[in-house]
Amino acid sequence: MIDTYWTIPEEDREIFASLNKKDFETLCAIDDGTLPEEEWPAWLKTLNALDLNGTGIKATILPESIGLLSNLQYLDLGRLPVTELPESLGQLTKLEILDLSGTRITALPESIGQLSGLQSLNLSWTQITALPASFEQLSGLQSLDLSHTNITALPESFRKLENLQNLDLHNTVLASLPPSFGQRSCLEILNLRNTPITSLPESYGNLLCLQFLDCRNTRITSLPKGLALGPLSIIDKDSVVMPGIYVYGTDLPIEYFAGKEVLAKYLEEGEKQRFREAKLIFLGDGNAGKTFTVTRFRKDGEPEPAEGPPYSPGQTHGVMPHDYPVPGKDFTLHLWDFGGQEMFHAMHRCFLTRNTVYVLMVSTRDSEHTRRLRYWLHSIRSFAKGSTVTVIVNNFDDEGRADVDKISLKNEFKTDLTLEFVELSAKDATKQVFTKKIMNPLIALAEQADENFGLHPAAYMRVKDRIRQALKNAYKEKKQGYIGADAYIQACTEENITDPMEQAALLRYFTDLGVCFSIIPPEKDAVPKDCRLIEPVWLTNALYAIIEECRPVRGWVGMDAIKHCLGNHPGKGRSKDYVRVAPELRYDPGDCAYVLRVAEEFSLVYRDSEEPGSVFLPAMCNYTDRPKHIDRPDDPPFRVVYEVEYPYLPETVVQKLMVDCLLEGYKKQTTCWRGGFRLEGQGFAGVIDTAAEDRALRIDLWSTSDELPVRAMLRWFRTKLGVPDNNRKEYIIYNGERFSVRRLLNSENNELYEIVGDTGPRLNVRMLLGAFPEQYDREQGGTSITVNGPYIDQRDNRGQQIVAAGEQATITVSSADRGTDLTWQRFSTNYSNNPQKEFEHLCTDLFRLEFFNRQTVFRRDPNNPGVEVHPKKCLKGDYCGEPISFQSKFFGKAVKYADISDSAKKTVKHYSGNIKACYLYCNCELTEASYAETEVHLNKAGIMLEVVAGEELLDRIREYPELVERYFYK
Repeated sequence: MIDTYWTIPEEDREIFASLNKKDFETLCAIDDGTLPEEEWPAWLKTLNALDLNGTGIKATILPESIGLLSNLQYLDLGRLPVTELPESLGQLTKLEILDLSGTRITALPESIGQLSGLQSLNLSWTQITALPASFEQLSGLQSLDLSHTNITALPESFRKLENLQNLDLHNTVLASLPPSFGQRSCLEILNLRNTPITSLPESYGNLLCLQFLDCRNTRITSLPKGLALGPLSIIDKDSVVMPGIYVYGTDLPIEYFAGKEVLAKYLEEGEKQRFREAKLIFLGDGNAGKTFTVTRFRKDGEPEPAEGPPYSPGQTHGVMPHDYPVPGKDFTLHLWDFGGQEMFHAMHRCFLTRNTVYVLMVSTRDSEHTRRLRYWLHSIRSFAKGSTVTVIVNNFDDEGRADVDKISLKNEFKTDLTLEFVELSAKDATKQVFTKKIMNPLIALAEQADENFGLHPAAYMRVKDRIRQALKNAYKEKKQGYIGADAYIQACTEENITDPMEQAALLRYFTDLGVCFSIIPPEKDAVPKDCRLIEPVWLTNALYAIIEECRPVRGWVGMDAIKHCLGNHPGKGRSKDYVRVAPELRYDPGDCAYVLRVAEEFSLVYRDSEEPGSVFLPAMCNYTDRPKHIDRPDDPPFRVVYEVEYPYLPETVVQKLMVDCLLEGYKKQTTCWRGGFRLEGQGFAGVIDTAAEDRALRIDLWSTSDELPVRAMLRWFRTKLGVPDNNRKEYIIYNGERFSVRRLLNSENNELYEIVGDTGPRLNVRMLLGAFPEQYDREQGGTSITVNGPYIDQRDNRGQQIVAAGEQATITVSSADRGTDLTWQRFSTNYSNNPQKEFEHLCTDLFRLEFFNRQTVFRRDPNNPGVEVHPKKCLKGDYCGEPISFQSKFFGKAVKYADISDSAKKTVKHYSGNIKACYLYCNCELTEASYAETEVHLNKAGIMLEVVAGEELLDRIREYPELVERYFYK
């Protein structure tokens, strides 16, 4: 319920004190004639807002009587099972905000065009496939959300939506946009993320007011010149923090990331070329047949001869790259054969990139085909979302046929990966079958990958050839698998590529292509002087040698042992069939340090600056290191068991957590094993371990004093693990019993507030959900949490008793009850370096959530600092449709009223006539007399002042758990 929208007479307010389900039933009674007109309630003509979201109404058709709500401005039908909307909807001529998200409608009524005052329309997560012809009449529409719909096209008449500022199309099947819409100069936000769109019309370069364009994970290969060279930054990151054009995961050429000058030069140049080469990576478990398949590929598909060297002489310990010039084509494939031994899987992520062709092999020698494929597909998805993966099911005659659940795998990964299955015997297939089923499709995918790289100047090709030749010379003459940054920069300079940003972007491209391996931090605009261009085999040969030949103690190995291992002839490995891939290579102490530096970048190792003599490698831990019994206290002051269940838990998740904990300063990992470790910190201890056949990660934390250290660590672990995705099954575990989160949510939505467990009495649903972190989307699931142990008397933030002393409950870790210790002192402690800056970010987020959409992007004008953001038309609240802005003031011990007054004067000077209201957010309590003069000054200019300060500001923040979590419990 949005209280600011109610203008109900005092005597009628009791009607709306509860859920609005009652209002809906009244409308249905009018519709079916059971409620005479003389008994119709007075609120039909005075109601401003109706919020039915989450009320559990089961009706599938909205009643015609909805048209009687002639004064309605806000209507939220989100998540109702409504499949059809009545034509009477068009009678709501005062309607400004309409939310239909999550309903089951497949079409809008033609009468939608009569809603001339409609400003915001949310159709996300519906089954809409097209917009009605009358849609063009919504000339006042400012925000339209079509995300997660089946919309296939936008009509040319879309151009008539002259006031549209926010258009959200992400996760639709829309493949193109109408060129005429590019003339809508008022558009500020355009979200195209995860759509099959490959290009934007050139007219979209005229979107002069555009502040945010999201093209992430599309196949866009170019941008309109007006956008590419315009004021917005082109940002190749997956996270969104500022206005700009976000292109992470697209197929834009590297010139787009090398600065505007380089890009302008590129767009003006004439003839360009393709690289005419691509990288194919073969992944899979050991003995799956990867090396045999790669060798047969290199032999043009010929079967293994009866006499002569075998196609697969033994296990691959590392990565073996092979070049394959495609017969009859000016095209070269780089075939990378990866070792499949499990302890080396963590290294693979050094080389997984998006514009790569992936081949995943599974054989009948493995009895758990689908499970192992899922493991590898999760790894590929983590680093190369959007890729096509060819799954080769290698059938050995004496082992039967692999029973792979292709349908479930395709469904599970359909939004992130394209899976193509091939089933044959890599050994016995004829040349014709091998060529037809494996070689030809993979060559076609490689050529497509090359096209995705785009066209480039001929100078790039020459630099690429120079690098490749220099690496070959270094390897042959010096037994050295790298060249330095100075050699690369010289090669670029001789080809007239002198811009440092262009040199850095080109080197990142060569790494993606597989020409070399290098590390340039994303924030670097130039190639670091100490950067090396590495032959991949130089790196993997060293890492494999350390793991196989050194003798670790619970994952720790001495630096002297590493130097001795890499600086001398190969030693004896721990596995009987181990051999070095490149035994001729030698590494001096500087080389050893660089190998470990690269490994650190990918969280493969940890080096303690205080104890430089030892290195920790999680992959060197053994399963046998796991203790048979781990001591846990019987009755700790506070304990939480946090569990996340995956279809298959990659071992690298646990290994990375080991390194992250050490980096965070938690160095008392006294016991480590493959898949888990014991952790100790100040005031707490815990065990992190895999469980349930490697499908769940369980973090058992307990405190030695009170709950605060445990809660802080639990939040830290959640951050490191990331937001849960749709593939995780979520439960709340209470007294040893598992409750499905979805079941609990459905019970709550249907007003069933008690649930019966299998082994115990009735339990309160909301109490159980109290253990569920509020910051996660409940519909998507979150985390499984068990809370055990006796507690003292618990009360909520209104002082009401929740749990009596001596009882057990999960409510203790609920985000909803964090308001009890929500203080500005806590905020100041979190951001002691610059509280004013973070307070401004907090106020911006609150301002967006209270009065706009979550996707709204604000424009800042540093030359006019009277307000924090440029005034924007409000989408909800008392000033709906009016331009508003805000000012944030964070003070220490004393309030500086002169600063407030000065900001007000600047607001009048720069924005008078263009702003209706200004919100003043302040952490300190303000008396009305203290800002009376400021208020009068603003009112004379027609600007209303709305003060939100001290405890009132905290109360507003409490309404949004994500703000509480982000700024007060980081």
